[in-house]
Amino acid sequence: MADAMYAETFYTAKVIGSTILGAYCHWTGHPEGGVDQNMSAEVRGDVSLLLSGRLVSEDRQQGFLDSLLQGYEELGRDVFAQLNGTFAGLLIDRPRGQVFLFNDRYGFERVYVCETDGATYFASEAKALLAVQPKTRAFDEQGLSQWLGMGCTV
Repeated sequence: MADAMYAETFYTAKVIGSTILGAYCHWTGHPEGGVDQNMSAEVRGDVSLLLSGRLVSEDRQQGFLDSLLQGYEELGRDVFAQLNGTFAGLLIDRPRGQVFLFNDRYGFERVYVCETDGATYFASEAKALLAVQPKTRAFDEQGLSQWLGMGCTV
């Protein structure tokens, strides 16, 4: 999947994950602005967080990722319902054995998902899923009608 995301050979890459939970996230981008400005990762103890996009926070003094991790420690999964902005993210909580894939309430930051019998794959671009999951290459009439009618699939 990651190979499909490299637009140029000089792109940089970062990875977060958990072998025990079987959750991995790999992202790529231009070394002068793409991967570091639009994507951020934070690891606090056994909790890893990846965020793409921008959060709107009332607390401008504290970093967005730090604030989100603190909110997660206090509220658990309820913190995601309180987020504002244009974003998609992945939170891996090793001690609790939980992985959360989340995005903004209107889906401005796209997340493409493919569920198989043994795994769930996700990507910010459909081409990454198309590269590794042959079943995603089939024509979906219902999905096409939803996309034409609403600009996205349900």
